[in-house]
Amino acid sequence: MVTYGNRVYSEDSFGFTANTDKNSLEGAINMMPYRSGVTTETGMAIKHVFVVGGYKMLDDIMVRLAYETCG
Repeated sequence: MVTYGNRVYSEDSFGFTANTDKNSLEGAINMMPYRSGVTTETGMAIKHVFVVGGYKMLDDIMVRLAYETCG
């Protein structure tokens, strides 16, 4: 998960495998600070996930989606 406003705040990011259950994931999300900016750089945030985070982050997302879908 990555937060962004007018820049990507990678210091707030974490992979979904860092939290192994729903409660810990919700807690981690709730602890993330709200970041605002003049603009929202959605494209920059997506690029950050794939370029800086690498495909490892994508793997984390796919694992989480498979887990949530299949139970």
